[in-house]
Amino acid sequence: MTQPRFRYPLLAFTTDLDMWAFDNEEELTTCGPLTLRDRMQEGMEVVDRDGRSWRVRSVRRVGPARFSLRTLLRKLSKIEHEWEERPSLTLAEAKDRVCVSVAAHADDLLHFPDDAEELAARQAEVRAADSIAAIHKLFGFDHFMGY
Repeated sequence: MTQPRFRYPLLAFTTDLDMWAFDNEEELTTCGPLTLRDRMQEGMEVVDRDGRSWRVRSVRRVGPARFSLRTLLRKLSKIEHEWEERPSLTLAEAKDRVCVSVAAHADDLLHFPDDAEELAARQAEVRAADSIAAIHKLFGFDHFMGY
């Protein structure tokens, strides 16, 4: 499947339940050497702001990223994905996925990972969000472009 016409921002869920986010096509199609080597995006499910969903079947390097000092220093690559369309998610289903990810990666997403109250508060913020874009704004999600 060719590149879908995403409505940004995107939330992405990796196979190890981590969350990434992408604000635009350049972020989605640029990555670092570790992402390619470790196949971090393969199997990742991407959900756009309308709840439409796709799974990354494979990732292929197509060349160096757009030239800048940052891309040169980090050895960033331009990539393309092979996509598999998935059933759309409701906002409630997307919130459930985010809450699972927050619990699974509390050490990355919370100030005090062992604090059950902080976890519950963050999950309550997610549940109160009125859109995918609002969930995206709750966290300083990493798009892992540099890895």
